Parts: sequence; structure tokens; C-alpha cells
Amino acid sequence: MGCGGSKAAPKVEKDPDDKFMDEVEMDEIKVTDFDEAFAKGKAPLSSVVDLNNALMGCIDQIVSAAAALFGAFVAEAVVTNGEVTFEVNKPPEKEGDKKVVIVTVQGPKDAKSKDPKEGIKIVDKPLYDGAVGKKTGPRLVEALEKANGLLGKLNTALAASKEMAIEIKANRVVATTKEAPTEKAAAAKFSSAMVAIGDFNAGYFSVKSSLAKAAFEDGLNMQKIIQDIFDKLKAAMGETLPIVNVDMAGLAEGKLNFDIVLPGDPPPKINEFIDANALIPPMLKKAWGHINGEGGLIETLKAAAAMVMELKPQIEDAAKALQDLPTDPQEIMGKAKEAGLKPMEVMGVPKKIVKNTQALASTPVILKAFVNNLKSTCEDLAAGLTSTATDSKVGKETQV
Repeated sequence: MGCGGSKAAPKVEKDPDDKFMDEVEMDEIKVTDFDEAFAKGKAPLSSVVDLNNALMGCIDQIVSAAAALFGAFVAEAVVTNGEVTFEVNKPPEKEGDKKVVIVTVQGPKDAKSKDPKEGIKIVDKPLYDGAVGKKTGPRLVEALEKANGLLGKLNTALAASKEMAIEIKANRVVATTKEAPTEKAAAAKFSSAMVAIGDFNAGYFSVKSSLAKAAFEDGLNMQKIIQDIFDKLKAAMGETLPIVNVDMAGLAEGKLNFDIVLPGDPPPKINEFIDANALIPPMLKKAWGHINGEGGLIETLKAAAAMVMELKPQIEDAAKALQDLPTDPQEIMGKAKEAGLKPMEVMGVPKKIVKNTQALASTPVILKAFVNNLKSTCEDLAAGLTSTATDSKVGKETQV
């Protein structure tokens, strides 16, 4: 998400399956030594958050693609003229078909509205009634109404913050603006917009999660979802079956060998082969692309594993820079005065330093959580792809 502005953690309780991470809040001290040290610490921490969210975004897209592949409903968000809306639809089953929109969600025009249904429009009632049937029940209705209210607050916050720019990435709202404004009132509106983005994404995830859980008997079991996609792909490919080579022994050193190839001499490139195969439906090709295509899960896993190794020395350097900062209150206040800060700003410096230091202290915890996500995703993917493969090689050592 890469935003330089201050951002508080979302106030909305997250879905237990939501492993997206939130940007850590940092305050500008306006004292060069401190700001440089904190920037050095925030850089690798933000990279870990971005890597994790890229990984979770890939998984989110695979789940949605698989749900669509097996005839379920999906949620899709869009940005139009700086305003966010989302819809639940039934994707087209084959080439030439059109998606069927079931419900659109725009959020209440008044962010203070108490009506949870204001802004929700049911377009296809029979399909909507089916979507909230026995498998989802009140869970989806509750998630839609909650996300609808958060959407109204998000669009209000976006309208108030003229500096904020957003886009939809991996079916989530992300800020594309890199730096918060310096003017106090504008900075406050920018910060509120960042919080509203996090709140909406948390609520919107529950909508996507409810729809996906209705599509799969085993819930959000990534191993089983991957296996179901791969089984369908192999059934469509006939005798030309993929070979899966997986070795996670070097994962702790940033090396991940994960390749899916086709037999032959020379072997055809699997993605080109799948794209050109008229027997493979478009929805299946799309699901496969999220696994093995450009920017897909396998590519993201490899890049993330390598990046973790690059981040470790950066985190160590950042820790050293923080240790070298003065800790004596009088010396800190003296540096703040030398930097030309006003008396009230000087008084606020110690509190900001404590806040930033505590935020950066979470780096080992966040890194560990990401490595665990990385490892479990690799294992789920490998198990899903190799459980029914006709020929596969899986490394014995998979510990990180």
C-alpha cells in the first residue's frame, strides 16, 4: 500500500481469515537524526507489509476465481470518479456470456445514516435469495450491510481529502498517494481517509469470504481449492499432463524451487499451451493464471522468499540506527530546539519518539507472521498441486 502518511489501525474487527496487514503508523519528528533513523526502520517494515499483502492478494484472487469457476457468486469493487462501489455478480460461464449482477452496493449518501440497507440495491432477487440461502444465511446479509455502511464512510472521507488517490488492486482499495500533505487540516483528512480505507477493506473481506465459503464444502481450504482447480485443468488437457517440481528446502535462505512444466523435447511452455488450448474454458484459464501466470501466486512466492533475505540485514541496520539515537530527555529536547521547532512541537517530541519506537518494535512479530504465511501458503500450494499429479517431485525439507 506504500503510503508515507500517518495512519491509525482500522477500528473494524477483522475476519479471522483476513491475513492482510495494516500499515504501521509513524509520526514525523522534524528532527533530522530521528527522522532518518525512523525512516530506515520503516522502510523494511513497510516492505514486509507490502509483500504480505501482495501474497494475500494473490490468494484472494485465486479463491474468487475458483468460486466463479465452480458456479458461485463473487464480489467486485470498482472506482469511478474517485468513488468506490462494489457488486455481487454471477460471472459468465463460457466465452460470449455476460455476468449477471445480483446486487450493487454504493453506501449511504449520508455517512451518518442509520439504515443499513440504504445504498444496497437488489438487481436479481431470485439469485440474491439463492446467494443468502442455507449456505450463507444471515452471515452474508450482515457482511453486506456492514460493508455498505463502511463504504459510505469511505466515500465521504475520500471526498473530503482532495490529496488522496486510490485504485482497486487485487479486489481491495489501496491508496496510490505516496505522501501525506503537510498542512495540518489536510493531513488530518488524509489520515481519516487512510483509516476509512482500512475499515472498508476489513468489512469488504467478510463479504468476499462469505461468498467463497458458500462455494466450497471445505470452506477456505487453500490446498483443496488449488487441488480442485488443478484437477479441472488436467481433465481438460487430456493426455498432456503437467509435471510439478517443488523443493522448499532452501526457503529459509530465500530460495524456492517451484516449477510446473509439460513433458516433451523441448517441453512446450505451459502457460502458452494453456492459453492456446480451446478445450480449456476461459474461467479455468483465469484461475490458472492467478496461480502460475505473470504476477500469480508462484511468481509472488518466489519473489517474496528472495526479498525476505534482503530485508533481514536492512532490519538489523535499522535496529542499530535506533540504538544510536540519544535517549536522555534533555538531549532530545535540546536537539528539537536546535531543529527550530516551536515550543509546543518540542513538548510533543518525546511522545512521538516513544510511539515510533514502539511501532518499529513490532517488526520481528510482523516478519515472523509473514514468514509463517509464506511457509503455509507454499505448503498448501505444493500439496494441492501434487496430491493428484501423475508425476511430481517434492523436496523433503520444508521447514523455515
